[in-house]
Amino acid sequence: MKTTRTYRQMYSRCQFGNLAANNQLYAHRLPRPFENKPPRQTDFNLFIQANYGHGPVFLTRNQVLSGACVLAPYQFTRGSLPSIVCSVVEPVGEPVEPPVETDGPSTVPSTGSGTGSGTGSGTYYLGMNTPLVNAGAAWVHSRKRADYSIRVSTQRLYVVSDILADYQGEEAFTAAAESYGARHTEIDFLPPAEE
Repeated sequence: MKTTRTYRQMYSRCQFGNLAANNQLYAHRLPRPFENKPPRQTDFNLFIQANYGHGPVFLTRNQVLSGACVLAPYQFTRGSLPSIVCSVVEPVGEPVEPPVETDGPSTVPSTGSGTGSGTGSGTYYLGMNTPLVNAGAAWVHSRKRADYSIRVSTQRLYVVSDILADYQGEEAFTAAAESYGARHTEIDFLPPAEE
């Protein structure tokens, strides 16, 4: 009987729970997060393609069933506009992070989660008014064309997390795989002759 739960097979499958949970965070927040989407491809398919195998995060079966989600620096848009680069700076006085370099004037409203300021040198920054603690943030360029198609920047979630590493690596994978009933299968095609 062929088993579909070997460790090798589960390495692929155990990544999908957290990918799907993260995708739900972005779903329906942007009208078209992936430019030039091929026919019969969904945003979910493209999200999985962009992130599968890149810093995999492993959740156990019970965690997936309970709706758990571990933020990871997944790519959630792909497009032709310049990406917004995120970085964290050490706060001086009041905490402000992360400044984000853009190529134009800053589109953050005073009622939003950040404020914008120009440096006078033609470089502009977006900044959050609270530090990231076990959280993620990102900004996306988007523009609507005359034909109503939308252009976006390619962006990844910027994540600051004390727990992300706990769900990555061999130990996290083993716990996830075993929660689905995975087992090592070793077949001796030519067992050694008995003496």
